[in-house]
Amino acid sequence: MPSDGDTPPISIPIRQIEWPPAASAIYSGADDEQLLNLIKSGDPIQQDRAWTTLYSRYRLRVWKRIIAKVPHQENAQDIYLCVWIVAVEKLPAEFIWQGKPIIAWLNGVAQNQIRKRIAAEERERKMQRLVWGDLQPLEAQAADPALEDYGEVLTEAVARLKNSEHRQIILLRYLKRLSIKEIAKKLNKKANTVTQAHKRALKKLLPILRSMAAEDGEDRNER
Repeated sequence: MPSDGDTPPISIPIRQIEWPPAASAIYSGADDEQLLNLIKSGDPIQQDRAWTTLYSRYRLRVWKRIIAKVPHQENAQDIYLCVWIVAVEKLPAEFIWQGKPIIAWLNGVAQNQIRKRIAAEERERKMQRLVWGDLQPLEAQAADPALEDYGEVLTEAVARLKNSEHRQIILLRYLKRLSIKEIAKKLNKKANTVTQAHKRALKKLLPILRSMAAEDGEDRNER
């Protein structure tokens, strides 16, 4: 007889979770207007059943729209959940029936969430390029205005600089794309003085950008 240590492990079948999660259509015979009225009825039981039916009716269509534009499964799932959270928060109070199926509104919410995710990811890419490139992308942009614009990220970071002169020099250099000589003339300072102040400003700016990148990462994890 085998000892406990020799006992083979019990094989537990792994059940694949359906995505998006399924739900039963309780009011399957109701149209969208009727479901909307039930959702707004104030009766918790009817509201719950109407939401379940609405979700069951449109869950796959919302999911297919998202996954077609966001191929990364985890990101698509995050967006999908956000769509239904927005629906629960806004549809009862803000949605006005105009004869169009509710899926049109849900698709609009999905598209808006996709745009937000794309913008957030682009911001994160810019942040990472600045941080790990030790601000080289900014130098390249200052020399070539046709390169990608870091204005939004930079403006937020510069606002955190305590020294007003540092803020002014960074904005003039990388947003206005002035040379050191042009900045010196504008500020009525010697070029060497501006060069040294510029170096000090960049030294202060880099940890701020790294802090912002870390904050963005935490926000994404929370979402």
